[in-house]
Amino acid sequence: MYIFEHLGKTGGSTFHSSYLRAAFGSDEFHLIPGEVHHNGLDIQRLTRLPDGELRQLKIIAGHNASKLKVRFPQAKFLSLVRNPVDRLVSSYLHTLYHKDAHAIIGA
Repeated sequence: MYIFEHLGKTGGSTFHSSYLRAAFGSDEFHLIPGEVHHNGLDIQRLTRLPDGELRQLKIIAGHNASKLKVRFPQAKFLSLVRNPVDRLVSSYLHTLYHKDAHAIIGA
């Protein structure tokens, strides 16, 4: 199993919406609920999945996914990185056009 740690402004949303949906069946990946609003992991919901459904998962993706290390010690973790300047510009533009981002990043 893989666990994708979504770092802000690195292309993680595109990874979720495009790649995961194209590469895996709907029963093979789990997107952490609430990640669009940066609410973090819903670990309780994930741990309540029946063992059969957990075994089918090939990848779990979301913000703060490193918290799953204890629950899935054999999982391989991955993430995307991005040029720091491009990431800063993306963050600035996101904050400029999405007023809810101010509370998230403290701007």
